[in-house]
Amino acid sequence: MNSAGGKDRLVLLFPALSEADARIALSVYRLLAGNDDVHATSIASASGEPEAHVRYLLDEWPGVFRGTDGEIVGFWGLARPEMAYEVHIGRYRRYAWCAWDTLFIPELLDTEVRVEAKTGVEQRPVRLAVSPSEAEIMTGDISGLFVSFNVPDDEGWEQNVVSSFCHHVHFLMAGEVEPWLDQNPGGFVLTLTEAFEAGKGKNVHQFGSLLDESDNQQAVVGGR
Repeated sequence: MNSAGGKDRLVLLFPALSEADARIALSVYRLLAGNDDVHATSIASASGEPEAHVRYLLDEWPGVFRGTDGEIVGFWGLARPEMAYEVHIGRYRRYAWCAWDTLFIPELLDTEVRVEAKTGVEQRPVRLAVSPSEAEIMTGDISGLFVSFNVPDDEGWEQNVVSSFCHHVHFLMAGEVEPWLDQNPGGFVLTLTEAFEAGKGKNVHQFGSLLDESDNQQAVVGGR
């Protein structure tokens, strides 16, 4: 798959949400990024949506992971348990499931984050500052950083998004692109800027105008 076609496919992997469901999803992200316990009750309170509907969605949506007492500890690319992609949100340390998550989640949190990770082939360090409007590499040349993708079919996506999609999404330095493509037939890479723009497109497709409504922008969790 070429990068242009792959970029379009990335956006459409994610379902467009109704306004109510988008408000619930944003509330999960922002509660998970902060210091609150994330249960159906707190999500309903934060989103203003009925708790029964929140419980229904949490049971139906793929990519929702729970802790020992049922609290949400992982949701659509953001996690509290330690993973490879470290995300600093204010004074809190959280983790992303893959490289691309670190690029689109800051807009959903409405804040800037710092990202610390390693590349997918040579394990070279990557440090980024990512805001809702741009991704900036803190060491090195932004033109030399890429993001790898291998888009699964619908069945793979539904069964396990982490193993079928996230495990193929890495940061790559320029010299790592060809080795990664050789080992991943059907995969493709985007520049950091292209991947960031694809993430913004995904957010618009999924959350619509809700991202632009200031009344629905909660306090930045890292500043509490």
